[in-house]
Amino acid sequence: MSVEWDARLQAVELPKSMVNALVLDWLVNQGHHDAAAAFVRESGTPAGDLDGIAERMSIRQAVEAGRMQAALEALEALHPALLSVDPPNGGSDLQLLFALQQQHFIELVRAGDVAAALTHAQHKLAPLAEAQPALALNAAILRVAGAR
Repeated sequence: MSVEWDARLQAVELPKSMVNALVLDWLVNQGHHDAAAAFVRESGTPAGDLDGIAERMSIRQAVEAGRMQAALEALEALHPALLSVDPPNGGSDLQLLFALQQQHFIELVRAGDVAAALTHAQHKLAPLAEAQPALALNAAILRVAGAR
């Protein structure tokens, strides 16, 4: 690192509460429930949603294991508006929905269930791509960039 960068870094003052919040956020996102609970007790940092860690970790594990249908169902149960195409009060994440549906398509192809993969693409991916053409374009760009 450059001397200038080190000097600028040393000049930044972070409040302890901000550092504590960052540490807690990392513990929660990594699924370390017991460590997060202990950190909250020791630091006095507001707890947030420690109870949801187990549910979020089960969704993460399902995605990592390629069990996309289970992940989609669990996510829908935990946060129904997140994956809704037309949520009543906003809060939808169509990019996330498209990425999860796309990964489900890939997992069906990997399993050799081409008929189910094509049906999934027609009923789940195509409507999303038609509603938001940028989703399909972004996915295609990422595939091309990843192939290099």
